[in-house]
Amino acid sequence: MDVVTLGSGGTAASMGISDVLEGVQDICYGSTGSETASTNLIRDYVYQGNYDVYYFTEIGSVMVALQGMAILGNVPKSEGTGKVNKETSLNTNPFNNKTAKVMYYIRMGMNFGI
Repeated sequence: MDVVTLGSGGTAASMGISDVLEGVQDICYGSTGSETASTNLIRDYVYQGNYDVYYFTEIGSVMVALQGMAILGNVPKSEGTGKVNKETSLNTNPFNNKTAKVMYYIRMGMNFGI
């Protein structure tokens, strides 16, 4: 699960950075009055301009990374002694864990103001 979460998180982060760079280009071109179209490196070169596949992959990788963080966030942690910390392992209230709370609202389909 760690590898899947890390891989999808890395994919989501790289796509997010590519989106930010495209937005910076839009701002720069817009402020100078240029009609030049901005480029998104990953979408335009890796996905060869296929918007649908790019955005499906971006949303999917974010969802997989969030789910992986929710699962891994509930794993009991030892404090170097080899023993499980009973406070974290017995805490089953999902609203004490921010990631679990986000995943709960996503599953319920609610808008929670992010």
